[in-house]
Amino acid sequence: MKTNNILLGLATTMLMACGSGSSNSTAEPAKKIATQKPQNTKKKQLAKTIPAAPIMTESDTTAKSAIVNSKDIAFLDKKISVDDKNRLIIKDADASLKGGDGLTYKQYLDPSQKISVVLIDPVMWGWKYQTYGEVFDRQGFKGYINVGNPYDPSEAQTINASYSGYSEGRISNGEMIGGSMNAQLSWGTNSKTLNIDIGKPTVSGKADEDHSDLEFKRNLTWNSKSKAFEGPGIVARLYGTATEIGGTFNHSVAINKKTTMSVPTEVTDKEGKTKIENKDKVVEHHHNGIYQGVFGGKASIINKH
Repeated sequence: MKTNNILLGLATTMLMACGSGSSNSTAEPAKKIATQKPQNTKKKQLAKTIPAAPIMTESDTTAKSAIVNSKDIAFLDKKISVDDKNRLIIKDADASLKGGDGLTYKQYLDPSQKISVVLIDPVMWGWKYQTYGEVFDRQGFKGYINVGNPYDPSEAQTINASYSGYSEGRISNGEMIGGSMNAQLSWGTNSKTLNIDIGKPTVSGKADEDHSDLEFKRNLTWNSKSKAFEGPGIVARLYGTATEIGGTFNHSVAINKKTTMSVPTEVTDKEGKTKIENKDKVVEHHHNGIYQGVFGGKASIINKH
């Protein structure tokens, strides 16, 4: 299939800078990777979490975020499926993009080539059951999606798990964010909770600046109707057999402040010799609007009964 150069450019430049927090990340389209059709697989409708209008918002002033229309990405159902163990089968990509961060991304174009979806290859992070990505149209970024077949534990199960992974997002002023994700799951007959910690943010590749104002934690509770964990401005789902998680969030940010940091600086003494000294540097922060993002990860510790 002939790819659309406009959409390819958008997907490449905007996604790569987010994933690792590096401003030097670049991507080049690679040759299409041939994949054999897995045997004994069954086709399933894959869940696509739409980040717009989360079930619970942080405040009445939360701005409307980018919207992904489920009809726009329906074409993915013909290209992405799961096997009988709910492991993702990602194939038939229109392009394979290699980032400067070493990660591989899969690009999919709808038949009209008006919509482009760029997914992180789950193999790169050791994921088997879910991944996430970004959706673009001809005007640019539309929103984030999670891809995978969600897991719905039984009421009788007891599950305690710790997860680690990655997050990425955008602030409504255009800055791109890369960060970490950690979570704690407690599932039992009396309580079903998931605590999410989005941290270590790097804004548009500026790793030497303090962006702790973009860190946040959320306590989520189980919604049996939507089969998802929900909290203020955030939705998360389990994948595999609770071995992985994924979700999207909208976080209000209205930060205008200055932070003094100690930064290694080269200085010259009276004798003309240069050396490195720590000097105070004032960093200004202007993060206003909505921090919209997506996350995914796998269990590092899991106990099930």
